[in-house]
Amino acid sequence: MKSELLKDPAFTSKVANDVNIFLKSNTMPEPTREHILLAVSEFISNTEHNDGDCLLDINIHDNFINISFINLFDGRMFDELRMKHQNNALLASAYDIIDKAYCYHSLHFNEKYNQDDFYFISAFQASITTRARAGGGTGLTHVINSIANETLNAHSYVLSGHNLIHFLKGYLGNGNKVVGFNENNDYYQSLPSEVIIDRCSLYIPGVVFQLIIEI
Repeated sequence: MKSELLKDPAFTSKVANDVNIFLKSNTMPEPTREHILLAVSEFISNTEHNDGDCLLDINIHDNFINISFINLFDGRMFDELRMKHQNNALLASAYDIIDKAYCYHSLHFNEKYNQDDFYFISAFQASITTRARAGGGTGLTHVINSIANETLNAHSYVLSGHNLIHFLKGYLGNGNKVVGFNENNDYYQSLPSEVIIDRCSLYIPGVVFQLIIEI
């Protein structure tokens, strides 16, 4: 159940301000600090899509910073996107982007890469939103583009249900609107790399982001 704090429209900015003060007090380099603030703000603002509560934990060590964000709710991060795409209930611009990619990806679904994985990576593409109004769907893309500039530990990932995406440098795009999760940075005509898509034996309802940034 969502806490009263998350229902406050100003909660995201309040948390971002607290995180900013914490990072400054630990002499965090400004570019890295800005990237972390962007990620944290986006993670929290996305809780408006569900009724779950969330937990943010940030630990700074000698040579890396560990950021954990957990948002627990019924279902998975990509379920609403899949349902609206299959029922043609997305904005036309978002539907066209996903449908174009789906025509290629669906031909290659197998045990290691399936429909769930497709909708999971689709959630990180620019202009993909489940909202009924235009103008959304860029936040997660900005997060990926910003952390792509950081040195990520191999244990950085996003997890939803059993589905897991590793955040590995070299597979996170080049600053444009497409995040291919492959060496070609091609969402439409290339599958995500085998080192990116993974499974977790434990089912986690909602979504977990784990970022380990070397500093």
